[in-house]
Amino acid sequence: MFFKSTFRWRPLVSNVAYLAPSNPQWLWSEINTMCVLRRVLGNESPFGWCDFVTRNGPEGPLVEFCDHFGPVVRLRRLDRRYEVACLRTGAVNRTADLSRAAALVRARWSARLMPNRPIGRAS
Repeated sequence: MFFKSTFRWRPLVSNVAYLAPSNPQWLWSEINTMCVLRRVLGNESPFGWCDFVTRNGPEGPLVEFCDHFGPVVRLRRLDRRYEVACLRTGAVNRTADLSRAAALVRARWSARLMPNRPIGRAS
C-alpha cells in the first residue's frame, strides 16, 4: 500500500519485521540470525569465541549461546513470541520480532555478573 506525499508516492510500511512463526522447528531466517549472533558475540567475548546449542523441546525450539564457562543466554520460541533469558542474571524478556530478540540476546550477553572483588587485586 502506498500513500501520496507532497512530491512522490511512499510506502506505508518502511521496515519489514520478521515475526515469530508457529512452526515447531527453527526456520532458515532464524538459523542465519543465530549464526550472525554467534560471530558477533564471539567478538565481544573476553575469550574470543561463542557457540550455540539448539534443541526442540516440548514448549518449542530453543537455543543456548555459550561461552567458556557454559550457557549464558537462552533464546526460546513460545507460540508466536521469542523469549530471551539471561541464565546468569535471571532477566527474561519477550518479543514477537526476531531483530528485537537478537538485540536482546546481545544485550544479555554483555550484561555479565561482575566479580565480588576487583580484578588484579591480591586476596
